[in-house]
Amino acid sequence: MTTNEKQNKQPEAGKKELTPRQIQMRKKMVVFPLFFLAFAGCMWLIFSPGEKEREEPSAGFNTELPTPESEGILSDKRDAYVQEEMRRREREKMRSLQDFAFGMEDEEEEPVMPAAVPDKSSGSAGGSSGAFRTSRAAYADINRQLGSFYEETAGETGEEREMQARIEELERRLEEQQAQKTAQEEQVALLEKSYEIAARYMNGGQAPEAPRQKTSVSGKASVQPVRQVRRNIVSLLAAPLPDSVFAREFVKPRNWGFNTVGSDLREPERNSIRAAVQQTVTLTDGGEVTFRLLEPMMAGDLLIPSGTPVTGAARINGERLTVKVSAVQHGGAVVPVDLSVYDTNGNEGIPVPGSEELNAVKEIAANMGAGMGSSITITDDAGSQLLSDLGRSAIQGVSQYVSKKMRSVKVTLKAGYSVLLLPPLQ
Repeated sequence: MTTNEKQNKQPEAGKKELTPRQIQMRKKMVVFPLFFLAFAGCMWLIFSPGEKEREEPSAGFNTELPTPESEGILSDKRDAYVQEEMRRREREKMRSLQDFAFGMEDEEEEPVMPAAVPDKSSGSAGGSSGAFRTSRAAYADINRQLGSFYEETAGETGEEREMQARIEELERRLEEQQAQKTAQEEQVALLEKSYEIAARYMNGGQAPEAPRQKTSVSGKASVQPVRQVRRNIVSLLAAPLPDSVFAREFVKPRNWGFNTVGSDLREPERNSIRAAVQQTVTLTDGGEVTFRLLEPMMAGDLLIPSGTPVTGAARINGERLTVKVSAVQHGGAVVPVDLSVYDTNGNEGIPVPGSEELNAVKEIAANMGAGMGSSITITDDAGSQLLSDLGRSAIQGVSQYVSKKMRSVKVTLKAGYSVLLLPPLQ
């Protein structure tokens, strides 16, 4: 045996033979990583985002906050409107160019084809190209509709701006008219005040005073007398004199410091309204009496002229007849008031003196009438007993009526009796 053969046999003898279990383990070490790699690739293909999903968020709402470094906030609204108008024009240009490009593609991709007998293969190719053209035409139509929608929106915005401008113009005109009215009212008030001052100081202080409104009591209208209207002359303007005549008359000696002694002609202040009984009437407790106003009066904001009838409810308290007026009617308007009737001597109510003798006679007659028919009669005959009971009941009813009439107090007021109507004191 040569030396080379010995050297080849030595390495073969040095290698150990692998057991079946070791061979199986080595196979697993090779196969399992391959399985894991395949599984990881499948998972990545399943859950990895595609190109469409990556582009979709850009078409929705932008949830990222804008940074102030990229675009600053404009301080002037006019600049912002100008920039927005320029962007709108750019978008309109892009849409118009896009529609023009689609139209050119449609014209280029529609060559005139010779008429031929269609077969199965050419039919399928023509169907696919027709579907593509249809989808492109639909896309172009959608773009046109969107463009028209934005154009209508811009037009509406312009109309809104024009309407807002008209509203502002109308508001400005209304403010000018109100300012003019206010100035005119101030001038009229100034003229009225000047005339009032002139009438007060140039005619002895006899300027008519405006009626003062008094507060109402318990929801009733306040009542106050109205004075006689006087026509006060503000001034008497003489004919114009020449300067020479005026200077000659002015230098004449006269007593400039003489003051005429006179009394104040101003009407005294009163708080009552004069009235009189309209017609002769006989009253009992709770009856009504009608008065006629002898002077005008103010009931709230309503002027009640003289001669207006006023009705009040009467109450008899001892030897005084008190009357309360709760409402006044004039010209179809009913005004609730609270007026009390006073005598001309200043005491409340109307005096109704009575006679002691007459009162005693009335009391005796009333007692006699009340005692009539109170006796008891007993008989054996039922008819006679029934007749006596019926007669006694009739006599008792008549006697009670007579006693009431005798006890009732009657007061007779003659027409023209003067009274004073006084509102409640404040």
